[in-house]
Amino acid sequence: MTMGYLAGAMFVTTSLVACTTPPAAVPTTNPVITSTATSAPHGRADTSLPTEVPPPPTAPTAATTNFHDPAAVARDWMTQWCPFDYREPRNNHVERSTVFATPAAKTADLAHGTTVEAYRTVVMQKLSRRCDQVTGAITPNAEHSTELVAVLTARRTDLATDAPVGADTVAVVRSMLLQPDGRWLVDVPAPLPR
Repeated sequence: MTMGYLAGAMFVTTSLVACTTPPAAVPTTNPVITSTATSAPHGRADTSLPTEVPPPPTAPTAATTNFHDPAAVARDWMTQWCPFDYREPRNNHVERSTVFATPAAKTADLAHGTTVEAYRTVVMQKLSRRCDQVTGAITPNAEHSTELVAVLTARRTDLATDAPVGADTVAVVRSMLLQPDGRWLVDVPAPLPR
Protein backbone atom coordinates (compact mmCIF):
# COMPACT_ATOMS: atom_id res chain seq x y z
CA MET A 1 0.00 0.00 0.00
CA THR A 2 1.34 3.45 -0.91
CA MET A 3 -0.02 6.64 0.61
CA GLY A 4 0.64 10.22 -0.39
CA TYR A 5 -0.65 13.39 -1.94
CA LEU A 6 -1.25 13.99 -5.63
CA ALA A 7 -1.92 17.60 -6.43
CA GLY A 8 -3.05 18.29 -2.89
CA ALA A 9 -5.54 15.47 -2.40
CA MET A 10 -4.82 12.66 0.00
CA PHE A 11 -4.69 9.34 -1.77
CA VAL A 12 -3.98 5.72 -0.98
CA THR A 13 -2.96 3.12 -3.52
CA THR A 14 -3.42 -0.60 -3.07
CA SER A 15 -2.82 -3.81 -5.00
CA LEU A 16 -0.16 -2.67 -7.42
CA VAL A 17 -0.01 -4.95 -10.46
CA ALA A 18 3.44 -6.03 -11.61
CA CYS A 19 4.98 -4.09 -14.48
CA THR A 20 5.00 -5.64 -17.91
CA THR A 21 7.79 -3.45 -19.30
CA PRO A 22 11.47 -3.40 -18.43
CA PRO A 23 12.17 -1.66 -15.11
CA ALA A 24 14.26 1.03 -16.83
CA ALA A 25 11.12 2.29 -18.62
CA VAL A 26 9.18 2.89 -15.41
CA PRO A 27 10.35 5.16 -12.57
CA THR A 28 10.82 3.48 -9.21
CA THR A 29 8.73 6.19 -7.56
CA ASN A 30 5.69 8.01 -8.79
CA PRO A 31 7.01 11.32 -10.15
CA VAL A 32 3.96 13.27 -9.06
CA ILE A 33 3.86 12.21 -5.40
CA THR A 34 5.31 14.91 -3.17
CA SER A 35 4.49 13.87 0.43
CA THR A 36 2.82 11.16 2.50
CA ALA A 37 -0.59 10.65 4.07
CA THR A 38 -1.66 8.53 7.01
CA SER A 39 -4.72 6.33 6.50
CA ALA A 40 -6.77 4.45 3.93
CA PRO A 41 -10.43 5.11 3.11
CA HIS A 42 -12.83 2.32 2.25
CA GLY A 43 -13.65 1.15 -1.28
CA ARG A 44 -11.56 -0.60 -3.87
CA ALA A 45 -11.61 -0.78 -7.65
CA ASP A 46 -10.48 -3.70 -9.80
CA THR A 47 -6.69 -3.42 -10.06
CA SER A 48 -6.11 -6.00 -12.77
CA LEU A 49 -4.29 -4.72 -15.84
CA PRO A 50 -7.05 -3.66 -18.26
CA THR A 51 -7.18 -5.34 -21.65
CA GLU A 52 -8.12 -1.96 -23.16
CA VAL A 53 -6.65 1.31 -21.96
CA PRO A 54 -9.34 3.62 -20.58
CA PRO A 55 -9.78 6.67 -22.82
CA PRO A 56 -8.51 10.08 -21.73
CA PRO A 57 -11.15 12.32 -20.18
CA THR A 58 -13.21 14.55 -22.41
CA ALA A 59 -13.10 18.28 -21.76
CA PRO A 60 -15.39 19.11 -18.85
CA THR A 61 -18.29 21.48 -19.21
CA ALA A 62 -20.57 22.90 -16.57
CA ALA A 63 -23.55 21.99 -18.76
CA THR A 64 -22.98 18.22 -18.33
CA THR A 65 -22.91 18.19 -14.50
CA ASN A 66 -25.72 18.44 -12.00
CA PHE A 67 -24.06 20.83 -9.54
CA HIS A 68 -26.95 20.28 -7.09
CA ASP A 69 -25.82 16.64 -6.66
CA PRO A 70 -22.59 16.61 -4.62
CA ALA A 71 -21.84 12.97 -5.51
CA ALA A 72 -22.06 13.74 -9.25
CA VAL A 73 -19.80 16.79 -8.85
CA ALA A 74 -17.25 14.78 -6.87
CA ARG A 75 -17.19 11.96 -9.45
CA ASP A 76 -16.86 14.44 -12.33
CA TRP A 77 -14.01 16.18 -10.50
CA MET A 78 -12.22 12.84 -9.93
CA THR A 79 -12.70 11.88 -13.59
CA GLN A 80 -10.80 15.04 -14.61
CA TRP A 81 -8.29 15.21 -11.74
CA CYS A 82 -7.05 11.62 -11.65
CA PRO A 83 -5.58 11.10 -15.17
CA PHE A 84 -2.59 12.88 -16.67
CA ASP A 85 -0.68 12.63 -19.94
CA TYR A 86 2.89 13.50 -20.85
CA ARG A 87 1.60 15.37 -23.93
CA GLU A 88 -0.33 17.82 -21.75
CA PRO A 89 1.07 20.83 -19.90
CA ARG A 90 2.32 20.29 -16.35
CA ASN A 91 -0.56 20.07 -13.83
CA ASN A 92 -3.15 20.10 -16.62
CA HIS A 93 -5.22 17.59 -14.64
CA VAL A 94 -5.64 20.25 -11.93
CA GLU A 95 -6.66 22.86 -14.51
CA ARG A 96 -9.17 20.43 -16.11
CA SER A 97 -10.81 19.66 -12.78
CA THR A 98 -11.25 23.27 -11.63
CA VAL A 99 -14.69 23.60 -13.24
CA PHE A 100 -15.81 21.36 -10.33
CA ALA A 101 -13.62 22.89 -7.61
CA THR A 102 -13.31 25.92 -5.35
CA PRO A 103 -10.44 28.36 -5.88
CA ALA A 104 -8.94 27.07 -2.60
CA ALA A 105 -8.97 23.50 -3.98
CA LYS A 106 -7.12 24.59 -7.11
CA THR A 107 -4.58 26.49 -5.03
CA ALA A 108 -4.00 23.47 -2.75
CA ASP A 109 -3.72 21.09 -5.71
CA LEU A 110 -1.21 23.30 -7.51
CA ALA A 111 0.82 23.78 -4.31
CA HIS A 112 1.26 19.99 -4.11
CA GLY A 113 1.26 19.44 -7.87
CA THR A 114 3.84 17.98 -10.19
CA THR A 115 7.21 19.69 -9.89
CA VAL A 116 9.16 20.84 -12.94
CA GLU A 117 11.71 18.07 -12.36
CA ALA A 118 9.04 15.38 -12.01
CA TYR A 119 7.28 16.69 -15.11
CA ARG A 120 10.54 16.35 -17.09
CA THR A 121 10.67 12.72 -16.01
CA VAL A 122 7.05 12.20 -17.07
CA VAL A 123 7.77 13.65 -20.53
CA MET A 124 11.12 11.87 -21.02
CA GLN A 125 9.64 8.50 -20.10
CA LYS A 126 6.33 9.22 -21.90
CA LEU A 127 4.26 8.44 -18.81
CA SER A 128 0.51 8.81 -18.62
CA ARG A 129 -2.29 7.69 -16.37
CA ARG A 130 -5.88 6.86 -17.19
CA CYS A 131 -8.61 6.40 -14.61
CA ASP A 132 -11.89 4.54 -14.68
CA GLN A 133 -14.24 2.73 -12.27
CA VAL A 134 -14.73 6.01 -10.37
CA THR A 135 -16.90 5.55 -7.28
CA GLY A 136 -17.78 7.93 -4.52
CA ALA A 137 -19.53 8.19 -1.19
CA ILE A 138 -20.70 11.41 0.42
CA THR A 139 -20.63 11.77 4.19
CA PRO A 140 -22.51 14.67 5.79
CA ASN A 141 -20.67 16.92 8.21
CA ALA A 142 -22.81 17.00 11.35
CA GLU A 143 -21.53 20.46 12.27
CA HIS A 144 -22.18 22.20 8.91
CA SER A 145 -25.09 21.64 6.54
CA THR A 146 -23.14 23.40 3.78
CA GLU A 147 -20.12 21.08 4.02
CA LEU A 148 -19.81 17.40 3.12
CA VAL A 149 -16.94 14.94 2.79
CA ALA A 150 -16.45 12.95 -0.42
CA VAL A 151 -14.56 9.66 -0.36
CA LEU A 152 -13.67 8.76 -3.96
CA THR A 153 -11.93 5.79 -5.52
CA ALA A 154 -10.81 4.95 -9.03
CA ARG A 155 -8.74 2.39 -10.84
CA ARG A 156 -5.60 4.05 -12.19
CA THR A 157 -3.87 2.52 -15.17
CA ASP A 158 -0.28 3.64 -15.56
CA LEU A 159 1.05 3.87 -19.11
CA ALA A 160 4.56 4.12 -20.54
CA THR A 161 4.61 5.08 -24.23
CA ASP A 162 0.82 4.52 -24.24
CA ALA A 163 1.06 0.86 -23.16
CA PRO A 164 -0.33 -0.28 -19.78
CA VAL A 165 2.39 -1.12 -17.26
CA GLY A 166 0.44 -1.27 -14.01
CA ALA A 167 -2.85 -0.60 -12.31
CA ASP A 168 -3.81 0.30 -8.78
CA THR A 169 -6.60 1.89 -6.80
CA VAL A 170 -6.47 5.49 -5.71
CA ALA A 171 -8.68 6.83 -2.94
CA VAL A 172 -9.13 10.54 -2.35
CA VAL A 173 -10.91 12.33 0.50
CA ARG A 174 -12.06 15.89 -0.20
CA SER A 175 -14.36 18.44 1.42
CA MET A 176 -17.42 19.52 -0.58
CA LEU A 177 -18.77 23.04 -0.07
CA LEU A 178 -22.22 24.38 -0.93
CA GLN A 179 -21.83 27.68 -2.78
CA PRO A 180 -24.19 30.66 -2.32
CA ASP A 181 -25.64 29.98 -5.80
CA GLY A 182 -26.64 26.42 -4.78
CA ARG A 183 -23.80 24.57 -6.53
CA TRP A 184 -21.69 21.99 -4.72
CA LEU A 185 -17.94 22.21 -5.42
CA VAL A 186 -14.98 20.06 -4.40
CA ASP A 187 -12.78 21.80 -1.85
CA VAL A 188 -9.48 21.05 -0.13
CA PRO A 189 -8.36 17.62 1.12
CA ALA A 190 -10.30 16.44 4.16
CA PRO A 191 -9.58 13.98 6.96
CA LEU A 192 -11.27 10.60 6.72
CA PRO A 193 -14.84 10.62 8.04
CA ARG A 194 -15.30 8.67 11.25
